[in-house]
Amino acid sequence: QAYRTVLELLRQFPVQDVIAYPKLGKAALAMLEVLLARANVDLVPLDAPTYERLMLLCVEAFDHAETAVSSAACSVIDGLLTAAIDGADTGHSAALVELVHSRPDITQHLLRTMLNIVLFEDRPNDWSFSRPLFCLMVLHREYALQYTGQVVQYQPPERRDDLVAALKDLLASTELVLTTANRDAFTQALTQYRRQVTAKNLNLMVPSSQTLGAPVDIMKHEAQEAMDE
Repeated sequence: QAYRTVLELLRQFPVQDVIAYPKLGKAALAMLEVLLARANVDLVPLDAPTYERLMLLCVEAFDHAETAVSSAACSVIDGLLTAAIDGADTGHSAALVELVHSRPDITQHLLRTMLNIVLFEDRPNDWSFSRPLFCLMVLHREYALQYTGQVVQYQPPERRDDLVAALKDLLASTELVLTTANRDAFTQALTQYRRQVTAKNLNLMVPSSQTLGAPVDIMKHEAQEAMDE
């Protein structure tokens, strides 16, 4: 009953207040991080509207003035998605598994948002973003490849080859299976991506959904170039 009461309060929480009232947003995300910790997930009665509201709160928190708040939002998403992915393999958390898989629009929106953050921004908590991002790529590998390919196509021609090389190293860094070793490898690859972008001085353009065109096939790009030569 206590969990239901807390979730009902959060459903009344205006999403925009995460930014408008920083202290309130900080307190809300700190509470969610504890409430939805991996050990508690099966105890929390999530329904579809509550799940959607929680994810919207987390997305809003990505732009909070305090890094700790965006890190807490990442932790919440990571905990839920890890439980859903593990549950699909083990038969546990059946309600959460069904909930997450019934709303691919939510997880794909999270994937686009997080990719835009790690690809185009230089944040001090990239590690925090890398953990749920890896879960999202496990869930939506093909969508991630398609979206990053569209991002490449949106860049000026002179920047595309360098970006493709950096992205290929990131996307091929590890097997997309949810293990600690694979998570760590992906996080390290993300750090390396940031170094490559900085070293090449790539000033990348952030696309909007209206400007994305046909994607570049990143994983086949270099092979095709070799054939052309």
